[in-house]
Amino acid sequence: MKLDPIAITVADAVRISGISRSRLYQLISNGKLLTTQIGNRRLVFMHSLRELLTKGHPEPVMPTPARYAHKSEHVAPVIYDTD
Repeated sequence: MKLDPIAITVADAVRISGISRSRLYQLISNGKLLTTQIGNRRLVFMHSLRELLTKGHPEPVMPTPARYAHKSEHVAPVIYDTD
């Protein structure tokens, strides 16, 4: 008899869901994905992951800041004419 896991590692959640690691942690910090921590190991509850993937995410999630930080570095500085 095969038992489905109650919780899986973040790496496994990334692999089976197709959600990026940073987005997964963003969903965890926003309370959209339930997890538990045992020692240093964070485990994602399968029921929460299934619910998220089945129902979708009703509100847009902001992009991960680190991914888009490089774009703001190339913005030319604003120089004000004080004369």
